[in-house]
Amino acid sequence: PPPDIVLAHNTACHMELTSFKAIGEHFNVPVFTLNGGLGASEDSLAFVTDQLKEFIEFAESKIPGVRYDEERMAELVEADGKAFAYMREINQLRRHVPCLLSSLDAFRLPRWPTYYPDPGMALNYFEAWRDEMMERGEKGIGVLENEKLRLLWAVTGPFYFNPFRVLSKRGVSVPALQFGWMTRLFGITYPGYGDETEYGRKLTPLEEQARFLNSNAWAVLGETWVNETLAACRDLKVDGMVYYVQIGCTASAGLGRVVAERAEKELGIPTLLMEGRQLDAQFKTQEECEKELDSFVDLCLNMKNA
Repeated sequence: PPPDIVLAHNTACHMELTSFKAIGEHFNVPVFTLNGGLGASEDSLAFVTDQLKEFIEFAESKIPGVRYDEERMAELVEADGKAFAYMREINQLRRHVPCLLSSLDAFRLPRWPTYYPDPGMALNYFEAWRDEMMERGEKGIGVLENEKLRLLWAVTGPFYFNPFRVLSKRGVSVPALQFGWMTRLFGITYPGYGDETEYGRKLTPLEEQARFLNSNAWAVLGETWVNETLAACRDLKVDGMVYYVQIGCTASAGLGRVVAERAEKELGIPTLLMEGRQLDAQFKTQEECEKELDSFVDLCLNMKNA
């Protein structure tokens, strides 16, 4: 259905921000843009929270019948908080060797219960996913019969080719996709909703949303993205990294070399800087991509064996 209003934000790539605005123009509906991704501090928290209050006033003035409900907002934050807890349990399970999460499932980006008309039903999905992973762990079921390597995949999923065919054939698991919010969603570097240690107090429902918006590693200083990527490597005990350089993703493309150098120096693991094109299906063939991955797997295996 066409939207009544569009809430845009600058906490990812520039193309995503302009896409929000294009949707508003296409449907001829109001657009409100948040300036977030400012890191964790009382000043930045207040700044984004004030913007959310402005958005509420904007929405109430533009759409007949719309009114902000604080109690309902608190219920939604609680539902998302439960989903956070499930994701943290899932992350504990995917640390397991062999990995209990298929590589393809690692690229399943979670959409929080509050994105859906029935948050309760959506929350059931996270619980079922957690339960399935726990059952696999209890039974010792690994996706690969003989896991030889673990690789972190960074930035975005691959476009126009399937890397899993060659990776699974070589005994390589991909426990996670590192993207802008990954280390927060899976509890690697940030606390979840309801936590009081980050700010030393209980946050309001709107402040919880502001905290989330300010924690995207694609919206703050480049050092944050680099450090969080290395934190994910440590947390999942990977043997190497595939850094998918999406040309046009200004938040991450230029940092690929920095990530690779830091990963080799601090963790002793290699990185494949694999160039991609989001809108060009002819840029590389499946065979060319598989050849790149095959060579990188050989390198990782040699380093691991050495």
